[in-house]
Amino acid sequence: MKYVQNIRGKWCVRMVVPDDLVPIIGKRELRETDLPSEPRARERQAHAVINRFFAQLDEAREHLVAKEAANRPTLSSAAKEFYREELLVDDQGRAAAAPDAGGQIMNADVKEFLRESRAAYSNSLRLVAAGSASAEEAERDVGYGADYLAKQNRAPDVPRAELLRVLAEVQLEVLAQMEARDEGKLNGPAVKHPLLTQADPDPVPEFAGADPEATLARGMILSEALAAFHKERSAGRQSLAERTMEEHRNAVRMFNEFVGHDVPVSAIKKKDVIDYKNALLRTPVRYTMRFPGLTLPQAIKANEKRKEPHAALAPKTINMKWLSHLTTVLQWASNNGHIETNPAQGIRVDTGSKAHWEASYLPFTKDELKKIFSADIFNEPQEYGLKQWATLIMLYTGVRNSSEMSRMQLANI
Repeated sequence: MKYVQNIRGKWCVRMVVPDDLVPIIGKRELRETDLPSEPRARERQAHAVINRFFAQLDEAREHLVAKEAANRPTLSSAAKEFYREELLVDDQGRAAAAPDAGGQIMNADVKEFLRESRAAYSNSLRLVAAGSASAEEAERDVGYGADYLAKQNRAPDVPRAELLRVLAEVQLEVLAQMEARDEGKLNGPAVKHPLLTQADPDPVPEFAGADPEATLARGMILSEALAAFHKERSAGRQSLAERTMEEHRNAVRMFNEFVGHDVPVSAIKKKDVIDYKNALLRTPVRYTMRFPGLTLPQAIKANEKRKEPHAALAPKTINMKWLSHLTTVLQWASNNGHIETNPAQGIRVDTGSKAHWEASYLPFTKDELKKIFSADIFNEPQEYGLKQWATLIMLYTGVRNSSEMSRMQLANI
């Protein structure tokens, strides 16, 4: 079978990582060792491992594409880069001209010359911004900005004429800041250009399939918290049903698969658990059997590519098993000082039912108990065919008759 090799008497699966994906995955080869020696068992396990490796490579490829798209220059990023660079050059010029830097204080004539020059430059920039200037005039006024962006590999993929028009608009914002600085104002006018005020895109998160060793130094990891919780619950004469413990293990495994590695409990945020809950709503039932070798996120993708996807987990199962068990383990971690608060507390699928939020019954009030125990059946139990019950109660309590027993019950309420 391809990718399966016998190395020094041990069977393993080896798959070379493409060169462009090595920086994403963090290694040049994916390897799984210690496969069974029995051929059929080895082949069955190898299929699952190969499936997992291919899914990991696909995810790395998607991550690379997303990262390249996020880093690709846009008009907004180019405008912000040009704006920052122009103000930086102005800062450096003012610092060099300061008296304590060996420069000369500008006299009134110099200041007036600069004011008139900027006014003329502003008028020229407005023509470029309006598209009324010639190509030569646009190049003269802001062509240097487009060249700077190209040299820094920050030029967006737009026609040069459009880029020059945008840079002219940005330069007008720069001149407004310079005029404020000339007047000694620390803060210039508010920036108005939409490309300068546009929010930056969210950074692409780190690839979940990368080597997680660097994160393991951040305290107790989730699997360790589970082992410590089980050890504490099994101390002395306490015990947990093996089935419950296995469900705990599966809950931790599933969350770690979602995150991408055995995550430190201190790194788990509430948003992580909410995102996990949303992923569970898309997770196919019995995904480990239907998609052997694939992690939870990989199984979701594989299932959604099917012509007829398998049914997803039921909300009740998600609440009562996977979220509930994760909450239990993280609550132990919180109780034992490994995290400040339980990030999974209160997170569950909204089913529109209060069954999981309210107690199934309420305790009796004192008035209700008095009313119950004032009934004749408790005053004279022998008359209601409860002689054996009454005798046992009287023997246990030392009460001589049923009336005395009833009075004692009411007095203790």
